Amino acid sequence: MSGTTPAPSQSRQLAGDGDVVIVDQLVKRYPKLPFNAVDGVSFSVRRGEVFGLLGPNGAGKTTTIGVLTTRVRPTAGRARVVGIDVARDPVGAKRALAVVPQLNNLDRSLSVRRNLLFHAAYFGIPEAERLARADRLLQEFGLADRADDKVDRFSGGQAQRLMIARALMHDPQVLFLDEPTTGLDPQARLFVWDRIREQRERGISVLLTTHDLLLPGIIALTVVMTALQGTALPLVIDFSFTKEIEDRLLAPLPVGLVALEKILFGTLRALLAGAVMFPIGWLVLGILPFHGGRTWMLISFLLLGAIMGSGLGLTLGTAVQAKNISIVFAVVLTPLLFTGCSQYPWPSLSRLRWFQDLTLLNPLTYTSEGVRASMVPQVPHMQPWISVIMLLVATAALTVTGVRGFLRRAID
Repeated sequence: MSGTTPAPSQSRQLAGDGDVVIVDQLVKRYPKLPFNAVDGVSFSVRRGEVFGLLGPNGAGKTTTIGVLTTRVRPTAGRARVVGIDVARDPVGAKRALAVVPQLNNLDRSLSVRRNLLFHAAYFGIPEAERLARADRLLQEFGLADRADDKVDRFSGGQAQRLMIARALMHDPQVLFLDEPTTGLDPQARLFVWDRIREQRERGISVLLTTHDLLLPGIIALTVVMTALQGTALPLVIDFSFTKEIEDRLLAPLPVGLVALEKILFGTLRALLAGAVMFPIGWLVLGILPFHGGRTWMLISFLLLGAIMGSGLGLTLGTAVQAKNISIVFAVVLTPLLFTGCSQYPWPSLSRLRWFQDLTLLNPLTYTSEGVRASMVPQVPHMQPWISVIMLLVATAALTVTGVRGFLRRAID
């Protein structure tokens, strides 16, 4: 076996210091489906980068991983791993990659240690070296005291640790993980994410599929947009057509308090919308990446985002005439949606530095990053204290501007 498979050190020379995974217009169409399971996907992954494929069940994440790991034939497009076309030379590609599947596929007839040793033997690693690697990885993954146990006695978290350790036995250049934290308890999830970060620091590229990054941004976006629209649109209508606001302005209250009332009710509507997104996210994505460890932090960021969104809504609602509402909202909402980091973590934009800097002008970015830090702290994110400070500044500025605009429209 060792004579037919190059040693890992030889395969490691196949890739340079640039992109180790290149996907170009990848398409996968199954005969009985009326649509493409993967439809024109393109991306690249650099050496030592952690790259996430995001999306709900059925989005094609696992199929894409299947193509890159040679288990699924592409219908069209190209996919290369460490410079090797996975369709033309699957054997060569498999020498440089490793896979941790979504479901447990450990050999239940073998002990923990022998699962590692058998895997290494497939890749032609000499006996002495694979024994040393197995001991090191068992120690690293906290499984040394269970080395001689059968794997059918393992919990989900322990099995996931062992599958990652097994994948690292042949020293791969690229590690593929399909939903690596699904079904794990919070402690096990954190352990897995710590191991993933360690591989990145060692120069191994990690490509994973996950739901964890998607829901926090969606919740942040829902809160801010509900607050903005729920405050701005009624104000535009009140001041321009129905004049219902005039009755409230005659109440024995300072006019400024009527403006703050708009912010209060916009905030409450936004928080309700955000709360509804938790069960919806669980139903759609099949997972809720939050286990209560940072509940007050999460509530704080949702509250700040809701107040900020209501302040922005008050500002727009008092500054825009009804006839211009569609144009102004298109000009404001489009960049707000696309530069708010609701679909991606802010640190992941380091390859597009100009765009990363641009997102800092958007207060939605700080809400998204704060919610992400609260729900999935293991994922790279902006420092929470920065998000708090920027949200407080944005909230104060927008509230003051909005109240002034309200006073200007309410009092001739």
